[in-house]
Amino acid sequence: MSIFSRNKVKDIGLEEVQEYLGNLAYINSGGCAISALVMYRWLKKNKKLSRKTCFVYLDSDERMHADNKKSLENNIGTPSSCSHVVLLHKNNFIDCYGEYDKQKYSYQLKIKSEEFVVKAINNVSAWNPIFNRKQQIPKIAKHLDIDLSDIKLKNNFFL
Repeated sequence: MSIFSRNKVKDIGLEEVQEYLGNLAYINSGGCAISALVMYRWLKKNKKLSRKTCFVYLDSDERMHADNKKSLENNIGTPSSCSHVVLLHKNNFIDCYGEYDKQKYSYQLKIKSEEFVVKAINNVSAWNPIFNRKQQIPKIAKHLDIDLSDIKLKNNFFL
């Protein structure tokens, strides 16, 4: 019996949410922002979200960092992907595998806006396509009882 059965979903903690997300194929290859958003929404839904909890874009690429920073600060352009997205929660940088060493990246961008992250996630072509959104997002929403209806499952156009 899964810990995510209908009668147990309210009894799980953030660690179980992380474990579930961490077991999804390629979650950190195009799905890290989705994972961070799911953890954020789970914390919010379960009244465990602190006022200081925020998203953090980690980057090695100065140009990508600058473009996202400009988009965030001035609402110019479309937010995009980055090297990795984590949450800053209770003074810890976390992703679906647990605590994360932010020192691996040269640039950090703290983001309080859930809407900014959703807009970035919905810039589908900017993210690694190996993470299968069409398959995984409905599964995540169902298993964790999180609303992800505002997340695009695929591009609206074909190349």
